[in-house]
Amino acid sequence: MRKTGYKLKRRTLDRQGTLQAYENRLKSLDLDILKNLENKYVSSYDIYDTYTADDMEEQLEIRKDTHLDSVVFRLYEVCFSRGVQLRGVTSHRKIYGEYISAIPDPDFDREKDCVFVGQHNAFRLTRAHPVFSIQVVDKRYVLDS
Repeated sequence: MRKTGYKLKRRTLDRQGTLQAYENRLKSLDLDILKNLENKYVSSYDIYDTYTADDMEEQLEIRKDTHLDSVVFRLYEVCFSRGVQLRGVTSHRKIYGEYISAIPDPDFDREKDCVFVGQHNAFRLTRAHPVFSIQVVDKRYVLDS
């Protein structure tokens, strides 16, 4: 039994350490697994816009190791370095049933050509991807002194 007045102390997630561990895990994946993302968009709730492959070099420079960094940008960077060509990254957010970010490709089918790599969301019934989302082994925590 717990003593009365006992308060559980939550651990603080080290965001940059977690993203670095995630990137290292992706780099160790077999190239055939990454090829499943060839010519697709990756999406997450962490971003609010669509960035095509033409915009990504600038976005990676701006966002790397800042509070704007996200899983989708790390995944794009790993795929690009390993020769897997993605179409870009996009938001998975919806308002009144419509996605907030437009895709500039008229032949784009969001259900078929978009892979959700963000965290699980119970309200939208989206599940975390079993390989490309952050896993428990990727999480790093701040050490409290």
